[in-house]
Amino acid sequence: MAVILALPLILTTSPAHAGGGGRGGLARNQCAVMMLWMTTIQSPGLGSPYSGYWALAPNKQVPNVDDVAFVVSQDFPFTAYGGLFMYPAPSELPSGFTYGQMTPDPGNVNPFTVGTPIHAKNRHYTALLTADSVTTMAPSLARIPNHAKWPAGTNDWFLLARNYNAYAGYAMSGTGGPTKTKWADVRAFNVRTGRPVACEGAQAARDEIQQASPWNVAGVTGDNLIPNPIRPMFPQINGGKQYWPPKENPGLVEFYRMPGNGTRAPNNTVPEPSDNCANYIEARLNSRQIALVRVPYVGQYKSHTPAPNAVFEETEVGALSYSAYGQLTSTYRQGSPFSYSIGNEEIKTDATGGATIVIWPRNLTALERRAVFALANARGWNLLEGNQDGPQYANMLTVRVNGPSQSYRGGLYPTPYRNGAPCFQGPQSVLDPFGLTAIPDSPFIEIPHGFAVTPAMLGTSTPQGVQCTVVGYLAGTCLARLKTYMTSTGGSYFAS
Repeated sequence: MAVILALPLILTTSPAHAGGGGRGGLARNQCAVMMLWMTTIQSPGLGSPYSGYWALAPNKQVPNVDDVAFVVSQDFPFTAYGGLFMYPAPSELPSGFTYGQMTPDPGNVNPFTVGTPIHAKNRHYTALLTADSVTTMAPSLARIPNHAKWPAGTNDWFLLARNYNAYAGYAMSGTGGPTKTKWADVRAFNVRTGRPVACEGAQAARDEIQQASPWNVAGVTGDNLIPNPIRPMFPQINGGKQYWPPKENPGLVEFYRMPGNGTRAPNNTVPEPSDNCANYIEARLNSRQIALVRVPYVGQYKSHTPAPNAVFEETEVGALSYSAYGQLTSTYRQGSPFSYSIGNEEIKTDATGGATIVIWPRNLTALERRAVFALANARGWNLLEGNQDGPQYANMLTVRVNGPSQSYRGGLYPTPYRNGAPCFQGPQSVLDPFGLTAIPDSPFIEIPHGFAVTPAMLGTSTPQGVQCTVVGYLAGTCLARLKTYMTSTGGSYFAS
């Protein structure tokens, strides 16, 4: 969520959130960086609490910055998955590269490539950002192998760095920690001469970001205030229920692929999107009922605590999470039933490798909550605090399957080894295996039921659910309905 962010001005400068940067302020051509850890969200934000984000956008007070080259340099962060995603405009699918696709600097290694030590010390990379119209550039820039491009003649583009599921001991951005890994260093140069240029004239909101993070060391959490100069980068309330998933059957919890413009920063594959949808599936929930959701098989994800001598191995998923979003403010509270998200090791699984998730509505009384929590805890189920429908996003459960392997059946986008979850926006070629027709101009809420994911699409990693009253949940009839429903769709409650 694949991601929507909001940029608050609540500073967090605890050791866990120290990132790096210089002393005494920034160099003239150095751009300001402020890390975001989305532990608290409010509509229309849909950020993940398992990721550290930072963004770079051009100064909209100038016609364009096409004569500028931005150079990003950093040690690869200590995370399970991530990369640099270049958006041509808000809500458009990105290009760019994941960390695993990048070439390390000479004498360094890429710890995101198979067989490479995860904790390798020499792990530095350099990336170049230019307009796509640039054909010649300074030799010092031309030799940089990792090159992302923005559309020439426009200042609507922005770069978003995602860092998912940091390793133990590091900030959520994979920085700090025992290695004191610094945040990305971003500098501005004249693209043809290679000489430094003032980043203040090239970067949006450099002064505001530097004020909040004076030496590129102060991160922020929460979702309260967005500085005006960079507000266009982040989601706006447009109303009209435009990003509400369908809910054809009020008693079921069914998941659909989100449209490509469903967030200001949609995720998909890079450097070329695999289809036209965002890489999330979502189910609309009843704000006054319990949702009981089952995932028969939780994909194999990367460990939060890799051994000191561990090498990078391909897993089915890089970072997996289930998050409840909507109109009301939500807070990530690890291990608490009042949290809005669970991910990777926090997902409780049973002996068969499956997980059951209870999303409880906020209208429950204290007595009802205690009873609901007690049953979930006794059965080893996961608990999430539900939300409420709003003008833009519904009360919904969102599934992120970041960095799936090509062959993992539960991956959401198509590969040569799977069809994924159908994208109603097409192209038609990705829908032919499902016997569906692309309807790119349809409102999300109105797409046909045939686009709901089923076990025939995502296999045993398909999430499916039912809505329940408190009485039905406590009496067991809700669980019985869920098992019957899953069987009726060709699936089963247990993967094996």
